[in-house]
Amino acid sequence: MDKRGEEALKVAITTSTVFTRVMTRSLTQMHSVFAKVFATGGQQGKKGKKGKGSASEGDAELPLEPERHSRWKKTVSPLAKSFISSAVHALEQMTDEAMLAFTLRALGRLAPLMRTNERLARKAMTQALSAWGRADGKHARHCAWELLHALALRMPKGYFPKVLKGMSSAYAAGAKAATPTDAERVAFQRECLVALCGEDLDAAYAQAFAGLRDSATQLRTALQGRQQADARLAQGWKTVATLELWAQAVCAYPDESELGQLAYPLCQILTGITKLQPSMQRWPLRLRVAATLAELEDATRSYIPLAAPLVEILTSARWRRPAKDDGGAGGQGGGILKAFEHQLLAPKSLCDSRSYQEEAVLRTLTLLSRHLAHWSYHIAFPELVLAPMAELRRFAKSCPVERFRRNATSLAAAVDESAAAVRARRGKASFAPKDTKQVEAFEEEGRQLAVAGGKKGKPSAVHAFYVQFKQAAEQRKAAATMEEVEVGGGSSRAERRAGMQAEGGAWGGGGVDSDDEEASEDEDMSDDGEDFEENEVLEFEGDDDAEVEEEAPRDSKKAKKAKRKVAAAAGVDVKGLVSSLREEESGDLLEDMDFDSMFDVAEEGGAAAKAGAAKTSKQKKAKREAAKGAAKDAGKRKKQRR
Repeated sequence: MDKRGEEALKVAITTSTVFTRVMTRSLTQMHSVFAKVFATGGQQGKKGKKGKGSASEGDAELPLEPERHSRWKKTVSPLAKSFISSAVHALEQMTDEAMLAFTLRALGRLAPLMRTNERLARKAMTQALSAWGRADGKHARHCAWELLHALALRMPKGYFPKVLKGMSSAYAAGAKAATPTDAERVAFQRECLVALCGEDLDAAYAQAFAGLRDSATQLRTALQGRQQADARLAQGWKTVATLELWAQAVCAYPDESELGQLAYPLCQILTGITKLQPSMQRWPLRLRVAATLAELEDATRSYIPLAAPLVEILTSARWRRPAKDDGGAGGQGGGILKAFEHQLLAPKSLCDSRSYQEEAVLRTLTLLSRHLAHWSYHIAFPELVLAPMAELRRFAKSCPVERFRRNATSLAAAVDESAAAVRARRGKASFAPKDTKQVEAFEEEGRQLAVAGGKKGKPSAVHAFYVQFKQAAEQRKAAATMEEVEVGGGSSRAERRAGMQAEGGAWGGGGVDSDDEEASEDEDMSDDGEDFEENEVLEFEGDDDAEVEEEAPRDSKKAKKAKRKVAAAAGVDVKGLVSSLREEESGDLLEDMDFDSMFDVAEEGGAAAKAGAAKTSKQKKAKREAAKGAAKDAGKRKKQRR
């Protein structure tokens, strides 16, 4: 083709409306175009024919192995590489959640076309992992998961471990500080990884084994050394979140032929973490780990010595000293809930409060009753509860709080009643302990007799105590959540403060106030005044005059508020437009989205924001020049006086 022909093929896009229509049409219809090219002719090979060798309907009937098609090498491969490369490059420049979700979902349908280009698939996976691990962008995270899942299943066999490893690393990196706002994201990522592990249990076993080996190495270093940093690393969010991930995976696939063999080393590591620093501040971590061990115990039907770390909380020397009032401790309502749900190290000021100790005791008794209720039908239950019941009775006698003594006494009485029932049934047995099958049948018969609401009987006493105590705990948690909402826990200031306490003050129990954060931002702006001046953004420079130094932070806060108001006017509500991304597999609904109005509103808001920023910048420049002139005049007067 000559130069004239090349010039004739060039297209210039001058308006955002045309650009939006081109992007929308190409991203929504390109997978159908490629599918029609494959369907119009050529041979697909034995594994590429429609039916057995074609992808599902959500992938627009693209063949699972498109490289076997006769049109792949000369026709489809160059076009697919060019289009997917452009889409991935556009992903690198996007920041809007709606556009990210839109593009990621389109790339997920084109995953089979990346089979022969691992480099392109790696770039797409990198962008998908970035969106999947973002703190914000719920819809983009779901679409990123669809792309990652498609790459793991549609790429050649050796690519699945790479996707699983990348997702595991992104999950561990994003779970370093679990604040209330991060809890939903971390839970979603954990569910995605567990679902992906079910696709290839061999690769999941290898990845889980590597993760547990790293955690065991960190724990051994912390136990052998005396450095505080090693203990913090072994008990940090990254290690705990990784162990919780693989514990949930083992619970989902508990059979020995699946991931059940990892239960023993996992329990050893979790138990070692609870013994690393058995202080009162570490009670949230200990109870969190105990809850994970209880889940493993229920799923694998294996005995875990869970009573020992729980009883240590009840036998702590702290109960010999009276608790302090909650006033000024910050431990009321939602504060206590955050300490036990979203922190691993409680602040020192919170540990001495009455609410903190009450929540710790109630959670401990709930987990202990759950552990004992699980084994209350076993033939060896009377001997199993001897040691924990001795410590529980000791706590019931020595605890200064009447309500705690009453709860401990009730649990001990329920355990004694269940043990007596097991002894009565065991006395009628005609088999020996070596008859494992009959021992298992004895336990199973006890569980069947104890089905709640059944005609044959009722649950054991300790099981009934656990159910009642669990309901009370759920009601207490709901009441604390309601109190947090009423106080204003959903405000952005409270969320920022909670996040900074978890990140910056996790080890010292403190936190950075949001006002201090704004002051530090003002100082950064005053230091970088020259750089901001080039971009026509607000700037503040230090000066010898004290009045100028005091005026700058106040002006900075006002300017921030004004800028936030302008940005709020320019915002676009896209959550309602993309809420159906997860439900609509065909994606045709995306074509009906009014992207023209979205771009128009965004452009108008951006122009208004620039105009407001320029106007405010000019005003501040005039004030600063006036202040500098006043400072120079003051300096001249001082020299004249001298």
